[in-house]
Amino acid sequence: MYRKLAGMTGTAATEEEELRKIYDLDVVVLPTNVEYRARFGDLQEHEVPPAEAGVSFNSVLSEMDGYKVTVFDSPKGERYYRRLDLPDQIYKTQEAKFKAVIREIRRAHEARRPVLVGTTAIETSERLSRLLKRQRIPHNVLNAKYHEKEGLIIAQAGQPGAVTIATNMAGRGVDILLGGNPEGMARDQLRKEGVDLTMIRSSDWEQALKMARAGQDPTTAFPERWAEVLYEKVQQCQRDRELVYAQGGLHVIGTERHEARRIDNQLRGRAGRQGDPGSSRFFISLEDELMRRFGGERLKPWMDRAGLEEDALESGMLGRVIESVQERVEGYNFDIRKHVLEYDNVVNRQREVVYAERRKVLSRPDLHDDLMEMFEQEVRRVIESYGDGEARDTEALLAELRRFVPMPRHIQAGDLDALAPDALIKQCLEWAEAAYWDLNRQLGEELYRTLRQNEVTLKTIFEADDPFYRRVR
Repeated sequence: MYRKLAGMTGTAATEEEELRKIYDLDVVVLPTNVEYRARFGDLQEHEVPPAEAGVSFNSVLSEMDGYKVTVFDSPKGERYYRRLDLPDQIYKTQEAKFKAVIREIRRAHEARRPVLVGTTAIETSERLSRLLKRQRIPHNVLNAKYHEKEGLIIAQAGQPGAVTIATNMAGRGVDILLGGNPEGMARDQLRKEGVDLTMIRSSDWEQALKMARAGQDPTTAFPERWAEVLYEKVQQCQRDRELVYAQGGLHVIGTERHEARRIDNQLRGRAGRQGDPGSSRFFISLEDELMRRFGGERLKPWMDRAGLEEDALESGMLGRVIESVQERVEGYNFDIRKHVLEYDNVVNRQREVVYAERRKVLSRPDLHDDLMEMFEQEVRRVIESYGDGEARDTEALLAELRRFVPMPRHIQAGDLDALAPDALIKQCLEWAEAAYWDLNRQLGEELYRTLRQNEVTLKTIFEADDPFYRRVR
């Protein structure tokens, strides 16, 4: 259908086999801008402990002992960070897991570090919301029930201490700005004040935003309330950005592993964007849906032997086991999609045949030969299906032929006995030819009369002394 087929996404590497086998597409992994500049450009890469990097990560300080953050320095003195993906923490029960998640959120919130909590179901997000309310931790919930507030929630998700619970964050194309989104926050306040945003020209808004980001007061050019609010929010977000930066950026928490590694990677990718600092961690329990279905029983004896009821088990080997489980599920789902595609190919082939016939009907001025060919094929099929010679069921054959062959009414079963199969086919074709031309002649005369009547009617209308019909002419 297409001469060239290509696409771009940040999470295609885990689906490389499927893209190659089904769509015959190669997958090429491009380095991020920061990594590319570190390798070929002007950035110097080194690893230092968080405190020495100027990033304290206070929210997860006790959990991050021994982990180092990768930092890139530029000649201009700018500092870039690589996201710190912490090892999974595995718990025996969901209750223990959610207690750990709440502890992690509380540490981040108290350190005024923004947190994004990803869930795979609305029920999980509502459960977390109830637990946070008991702890009196303010938060926002982003799921299908509150989709109309999505823009405002995302605008505030990067503010200091913000806690955002998101269901199926993958695919939203969301870029959470550290310190908050001044445009979204300004629009929200202006709506509350009753300002009609539709009356503000987009060019004026963009110019005022550009001035505010450059440290200039936009009210000098636009002495209106909206410019004042926008300037206030830009200044506020710049101050908050510095604070969030010092605390380690956005911290992403996954409450369970998704069946596809691609979805997990998309959730992780909300943090550490454009060289900002950030970190991520997944919390898993053996009672999670994925673990129960694919391998949780293999890990349970380890937890029992270690005597871990409320404590976490953190191991690189366990992480590899979980990843192998995801690979098995991805392979299973890949087979399902592969079979669906094979079935679709059959339907598509049928569709192509039907469309080819349709184009033939629409493009050809005369379909006589095509109709006669199809008619002959159907007659031959019916005659062969009812036997030959003495074994022929003539009564049943006659009844079947009468369904679509325009034969005279006086024809009886005995008349068919006297005809060989080829002769019978020839006779049926003669009947069909006669009926075709007779019908063609009748339709031609009737169509001529109809067109003639319409011509007279239109002529009468256009000759009428009516202003409307004079305009039509």
